[in-house]
Amino acid sequence: MWRTSARRWMADATRLTRRTACQEAQEEGTRSWTSWKRAGSAVVATNAVGGVASYAWDTHVLVDAVGTGAFAASACATWTTSARTKAQSVLAACVVAWAMRLGGHLAHRIAQTKHDPRLEPYLQTSHAAEGDFVSKVPWKYMQFWSLQALWAFVSLLPVTAAHALPRTKAPTVRPWALGLFAAFLAMETVADIQKSQYRSNPDNNGHWVDEGLWKYARHPNYGAEIGLWWSVYAMAVTKATAWTAIGPLGVTMLLVKGSGIPVLEKLHEEKYGGNAAYQHYKQNTNLLFPWPHKPQQGTR
Repeated sequence: MWRTSARRWMADATRLTRRTACQEAQEEGTRSWTSWKRAGSAVVATNAVGGVASYAWDTHVLVDAVGTGAFAASACATWTTSARTKAQSVLAACVVAWAMRLGGHLAHRIAQTKHDPRLEPYLQTSHAAEGDFVSKVPWKYMQFWSLQALWAFVSLLPVTAAHALPRTKAPTVRPWALGLFAAFLAMETVADIQKSQYRSNPDNNGHWVDEGLWKYARHPNYGAEIGLWWSVYAMAVTKATAWTAIGPLGVTMLLVKGSGIPVLEKLHEEKYGGNAAYQHYKQNTNLLFPWPHKPQQGTR
């Protein structure tokens, strides 16, 4: 009789284990779906509000602030559905810190200039001469904001995927990756400050930025941005989420081959292409990351 009872107990225990495992799998699937759904909703809603406001006020001064704000909104939205491990919380905090720093810098810059030449190849504007970025074609205007939302969603793939993982599968805190993130964030901040200070000096009108980090790299801010997002990937990645390298790879391609460096290089060539000193600077200075080169001051 005791054997029969033991068999029944073992059968009940097996059924309970299977039921628990099934419930855990369902909860994991629900959390994952909720995380991805919230990520998409956050970036779409933020950019939709920004797009409508910009169209209503006939301005694009909100573009960068809304664009970076969508990152913060998405990271916070997915964090609320996560297991809230240390690593998951650190990831959300890093994205928010980046968004506040870069968004604040870009918003301050365009509030002063009312004009961003990076947007011209992508938006047909009716009053570009006065710095009033109003699209002539509504569908193209909507396309721009949709692409900006997609940019945020793809860039945040590592963070969203990490937030979708249960506690037992979530990444752990990696101090070395966090250190890299902090270093690249500091590098980007310094590069932006140096550029702003250089541009604010009337004596530098008509000359390219070649002081500080810019003396050793033509686009150190973009180099830092690329390194920063690969650092986020390093903090977030697990075996199950290795595919989210699509995120930082997308950032890299956008800046190196898309709306970043190619646009600025073309503008610089138009402005300074006939200057031998600029050509020397261009040929002897690293593109993204500061690196010593043969010292030679350009003439002004």
